[in-house]
Amino acid sequence: MEAQVVMKKDDNDDKKKKTDWLSMFAKDEKNIIAEGVVSKGHVTTKSPTLNWALSGGFRKGMAACLYGPEGSGKSFISMVGVAAIHQEDPEAFCVLITTEFRPPTPARLLPLGVDPKRLLIRQVNSLHDVFDWITSMDSVFTNSDGSKGGPGMAYMIEQGAPIRGLVIDSIKGIQGAKEVAAGTVEKDIMGDLSKYLNPALRSILPLIRTHDITTFLVQQVNMNMNPDEVKYQNKKWVVPSGQALKHFCEVMMLVERVEKKDAKLFSTDLKSIREIPVQEGHTIRVKVDKDNLGSPFREAELRVNYRRGIVDTGYEVAMLATNQGVVVHPMIEDKKTKEMKPSIAYWEFGEEKFHGFDALVVALEQNPDLQKKIMTEIFRREGISA
Repeated sequence: MEAQVVMKKDDNDDKKKKTDWLSMFAKDEKNIIAEGVVSKGHVTTKSPTLNWALSGGFRKGMAACLYGPEGSGKSFISMVGVAAIHQEDPEAFCVLITTEFRPPTPARLLPLGVDPKRLLIRQVNSLHDVFDWITSMDSVFTNSDGSKGGPGMAYMIEQGAPIRGLVIDSIKGIQGAKEVAAGTVEKDIMGDLSKYLNPALRSILPLIRTHDITTFLVQQVNMNMNPDEVKYQNKKWVVPSGQALKHFCEVMMLVERVEKKDAKLFSTDLKSIREIPVQEGHTIRVKVDKDNLGSPFREAELRVNYRRGIVDTGYEVAMLATNQGVVVHPMIEDKKTKEMKPSIAYWEFGEEKFHGFDALVVALEQNPDLQKKIMTEIFRREGISA
């Protein structure tokens, strides 16, 4: 009988093999998340309620879709985000691709805090000139008409350009491939953009994530012609381009102009030819319909002055703080019943007391540090880093 050779198995062989595989796998640092998803932070805007509605602000490396009817304030909110990026990082640049060929003037940007010298504006409206330019590594980009232009956005970033924000205004203004090739509007090209938008958005996703580029996609809307959805579900608007935009964006924000009489801001020193005070601002309502990173279905209202940007932030904080129970009515003893009850005439935050709501608003307007303390407390109760 032949002798059988029994090989002694080393108990450490399996562990060694496993350890070797893990070390090899871990070398791909770019595509590995070893300890869970870590938030890259957010950019905080000048509007306290907008920051609250976004659970802290616009997220870095993520995309937000601003949709709504014309003249509602979508482009304005995108520039509010750009201003927040500029204020957070004095070296940061942002890119605005205006497919409607309506770039904002410095007079409209400066009151918001946007530095026009750090806003790169590109006026194009084809898929190639928008999305291929964003992902292009060419030092000289070839436009769709064959002309030679500047370098691609990805090339500039790889060369060290501190691009931290991207705005596409608007998605609806982009021409689809068939529309560009048709050369005439007489040919049927319905649904052209919806077909190409999904792969186009996917192509820019790695660049946005890798380099923490806060992205704003502005989109026009169509009126909902389904009366039942409008009446029972309050869906007044339909976002075009199919579902690609909704799936791509982490945040979907409905932007509307508040039409109430007291929502309009009138000048105290300017009058029209009929001696009527000139309207110099209005209120914008922002409703967060989708938020993959925070709490959805929150609303913000901010007042905009056309010459001074966002105003009345004290009123924003006062409304939010009283509704959230951070600023409350102090408890006093009833002289007749000896019971403790809230004093309606006063508001209280810590040791600070204010005689009436108007006094609270005035105190907040005059004291930005108090605004910050109250917003910090609101975020603390919700577990959000302010």
